[in-house]
Amino acid sequence: MPDEMTVVSSANHAPLPQRLLDALDVIEAELHSSFDRQPWIREPGYSKQSCLLTSLTVRDFLRELGFADANVRSVAVVMRAELAGREVHSLGIGVPGWGQVPEAGRFVGHIVAVVPSARLLIDTTLYPAIRPQWRGLLTGMFAVPYGSPRSRRMFGLSPFAATMIADEADGFKMTIVWLDRRDNKAWRNGGDNEPLRRVAVLAALCERARNNQA
Repeated sequence: MPDEMTVVSSANHAPLPQRLLDALDVIEAELHSSFDRQPWIREPGYSKQSCLLTSLTVRDFLRELGFADANVRSVAVVMRAELAGREVHSLGIGVPGWGQVPEAGRFVGHIVAVVPSARLLIDTTLYPAIRPQWRGLLTGMFAVPYGSPRSRRMFGLSPFAATMIADEADGFKMTIVWLDRRDNKAWRNGGDNEPLRRVAVLAALCERARNNQA
């Protein structure tokens, strides 16, 4: 299976504890495949489009592993690729005013899981943003260190996490920035907020974690 999660490290952040790295391995291997096996799932790959469903599941899983402060956080995401200083492609998720229309039972925005004690953001649903213009640098999931929201704003929002990926062969680079949207509480009314939808997958994640430790 090709890598589906990119784990970003930073010299400004402490290394992640091994048990959290192990949890990320379980999430990468089991999260979406387990949702695909659920009898109620509307179509294969649906979980890769539902940030609310998967982020809440990751939060629950991390709490089961002892990360008591694990939670979810409302964000927006902005991506940009450039070559020789020229923009090649850009894309936004959950950015206010970008014309996104809510579907029935869903909300306009984006949700990620966070572990404040490790200053780690886990985004499990970047799959819909994958484009040929990214040259394969964008994986469907990212785990990224985060800090305090910065005073310099983008689209009226404060950045608090970012990463840059470069192709040294020709100077192509891609940046991904997560923006703080904790004011967006609409996710609380999203249909994928239903706890019963997460129970079986949470059990599968916990079982895999136990098996990996055996």
